[in-house]
Parts: sequence; structure tokens; C-alpha cells
Amino acid sequence: MMLSIGGWTYSSSLAQGASTSERRKKFATSAVSLLKELGLDGLDIDWEYPQNEEQAQQYVDLLRELRLELDSYALQLNLPRDQFELSIAAPAGPEQCQRLKIAEMDQYLTFWNIMCYDYAGSWSSKTGYQSNLFGGELNSDTALRYYAGAGVHPSKLVMGMPIYGRAFANTDGLGHTFQGVGEGSWENGAWDYKVLPLPGMTENTDKNAVAAWAYDPSKKLLVTYDNVETTRAKADYIARNGLGGGMWWESSADLPIDSQKSLVGAFTDFLGVQNLNQKQNCLHYPDSSHENIKNYAHPQ
Repeated sequence: MMLSIGGWTYSSSLAQGASTSERRKKFATSAVSLLKELGLDGLDIDWEYPQNEEQAQQYVDLLRELRLELDSYALQLNLPRDQFELSIAAPAGPEQCQRLKIAEMDQYLTFWNIMCYDYAGSWSSKTGYQSNLFGGELNSDTALRYYAGAGVHPSKLVMGMPIYGRAFANTDGLGHTFQGVGEGSWENGAWDYKVLPLPGMTENTDKNAVAAWAYDPSKKLLVTYDNVETTRAKADYIARNGLGGGMWWESSADLPIDSQKSLVGAFTDFLGVQNLNQKQNCLHYPDSSHENIKNYAHPQ
């Protein structure tokens, strides 16, 4: 289990925490203190997004501080230096990707979670796929290849996938204009996957783009999302290209794991449990104030 810090809502605070060497040091020591206290396996940083060259360098420097603190604690516990993992949630859009100092960041990261979603939404001029693998102005294949071309080994690239749909209201269908996004599960225009397709909608899958959508012609409402078929196709792409795996935003929107329509279930069933990470967790956290973490009874 890893602690993710930042996110769309709190990235302005993250930028402040990375703005000086003193703040970066304090950020790293306090973050690793949480790892020690809670018995975590690593840290994930979600900065959306560095806005200029200065912030891009500050991101590199922040990751360096975090890596040093994590490695120092691992050595203190007589564990491999890279025992504790460090990852980031990384953008898929070209404008944000090109700002990052990818090669410099990569030396400190265990893996990269590429946010391969939100390609279309309320900000778009026309309806479109929000997480297509191929085709269109934005797609996941292009984003993943960009990182690989910048020097990241494919095995460190994790494809992010949505467990929610992006809605478009008052539209004649895919590729058309729209007016508004309508209601949603947790914000306007965003529907949990577990309620899709909505009543009255017909689901469609574009096998070439590897994308799904549903449309209700009577309400003129369209929702674009991933379904089981596109998820399996993405799992196959990940396996064929030697990528590190998949991640989702976010699991509460999925159906139960034993449901035939669960996206996480479809993905893991396709790849097989033998392909899951087999790294041994750290089970000894002597600095924790929680007795169940500090004095965990190790299985023999």
C-alpha cells in the first residue's frame, strides 16, 4: 500500500512544498515519517502540473529528496536500497508531458502511472472518447510511446484507466457539438462505471480505437468510458508491449471484483495472477507508534 500525495485539487499546495530546498527537505522527511508510522510500501506524488521550467526542475529535486529519504530508511532496516517504492501520476497530454524532465526524474522513480484518460470532457468543443488507446488527437498509445522514447523502460510504465465515464448533453452523437454535460455520480458529467450504461442507453465499442461509449437518442445524452471489452484489449496491449501494468481512477466506482463486468477483475483475469508484482513487502516498522504495525508477527 502506498500513500498518494497531491492530486488535481491539492496540487497548488504541492507546488509550494517543492518551491525551495528547505521545503523539499521538510516535505520528504515528513512524508517518509508517515511511511514509517503507517507501515507503507512507498509514496506516490501527483502534481498536476508543473507550469514552467523552474517547477519542472523543482519536481526533479523533490523526487531526489524523497528517494534519498526512502533509501536511507531501507538501509537503516537492513533492506535492499530500493525496497520502498516511489512513483508519480504523470500526464498523458503532450503540453504537460513536454514540460517534464523525464530522464532526470526517471532515475528516482520505481514506476510511472500515466493518466491515460480525460482526453475529452466539458472543456472540449465536440464529443469524443475520453480514454481511447488509438486514434484521435489524443490517445494512450502515443502518450506511452512518448515516455518510452524519452528513456523510460517500458516495464516502468503503468497505463492509467478510468472507472468512470465522461458525459455530453444535448448532442447528436459521437464527434458532434454538445451543450452541457448533465448530471453525474460525484460531479456533473462524471458517472461511476458501475451505473453505466444508464437506462435507455445503447452501449457501443470501437475496436479500432479501443474505446466505448453509450448513447440515449431520446435524451440526446452520450457517455464515453471503458468497458470489459476495451479493458481486456488494453491488458493485451500492456502484455504485448512489456509495460508495467495498469492502474485506475478510482476503485470505488467499479463493480464487485467477482462480477463479470468488473473492470479490475477483467484486467487481472486476462493477465493472470502470476503476473502480479511478487516483491516481498517490508513487515518491520520499528518507528511506528501503532503496536499492530510495530510488532507485526512475521509468518514463519
